[in-house]
Amino acid sequence: MNKRAVKTSKVKTIKEEAFYKPFADWLVNELEECTSAIELVVIYSVIMGTPDVVGVRESKRSDIIQFPTEIISGEIKTDSNGLITAFGQACAYKIFSHKSYIMVPNDSQIET
Repeated sequence: MNKRAVKTSKVKTIKEEAFYKPFADWLVNELEECTSAIELVVIYSVIMGTPDVVGVRESKRSDIIQFPTEIISGEIKTDSNGLITAFGQACAYKIFSHKSYIMVPNDSQIET
C-alpha cells in the first residue's frame, strides 16, 4: 500500500481582538471619522451582537458651528468566510448607528 504524505502548512492567525484598538485609533486619528472610539470587547465580552468598535463624532463646545452627534460602529473579521456575517452585523448596527464599517485586514496583517 502506497501512502502519500500530505503536507499541511500551518498559518498562524491573529485573533480579531488584536485589531480592535488599532481600528478604533484609525477611526479617530487617520480617518478622522470619530472624535473618540473604544473597543467594546473589553467591556461587553460576553454579550453577543455588539459591535467590535464604537465611536462618536461630536462638536466641541468651543466650535463655532455645532453639528449633530453621530454614532459610528465597526465590525472586524479576520477570516473572509465571515464576510456575510459581518455584513449582516453591520446592517443590524445601523439601527443605532449613523455609519457602520466592516474592517478586514489584508493577508500580510493576518499571516505571520
